[in-house]
This record gives sequence, C-alpha cells and structure tokens, in this order.
Amino acid sequence: MHPNTLAKTAGAAFLTAAIGGLASGPAVQSDWYEKLRKPSFQPPRQAFPIVWPLLYADIAGVSAATIDELGARGEQDRARAFSGLLALNLLLNGS
Repeated sequence: MHPNTLAKTAGAAFLTAAIGGLASGPAVQSDWYEKLRKPSFQPPRQAFPIVWPLLYADIAGVSAATIDELGARGEQDRARAFSGLLALNLLLNGS
C-alpha cells in the first residue's frame, strides 16, 4: 500500500468521522434519540467512541489497499470507480 494513497483515504475517513461526530454529538441526539424504542441487542453508549474510530481506520486501510491493487493490475477505471463510490459512501456517512 502506498503511503500517499493511505494518507488520502485516512484524511477522507477522518474528515467524515469529524463531520459525523459534530452532527450527531450528545446534545444533538439526546432529545429524540433517547425516546426511541431500541432493541435489546444495541451496544452500550460507551462502545461507540471505541468502535467508530476503528471502523473508519479499517475503511481507510482497506480502501487504500484496494485502490493500489486495482492500479497495480492496470485497472485504473475500476480504481477511479471505487474511489468515487468510496467518496459517496463517506459523504452519506457524514451526513
């Protein structure tokens, strides 16, 4: 995996996580979210600050490896398509 690719995907994932965190902070969701009927298998609130950064780090690493692998195979069109879909996914995650 190229460091430049990883820097780009990590930067995009970090930006998404930061925007999503600001948009869904405790003050924003406390009113309506606490009133929802949630399933019994929902993880405790304390798990989310641990799990989300790991998830975004995984997205960044796997995405960088995928983009580099597609590029190494000469499949630049597929690498660009993957990058575009990754950007769409992160955009939807951040909103």
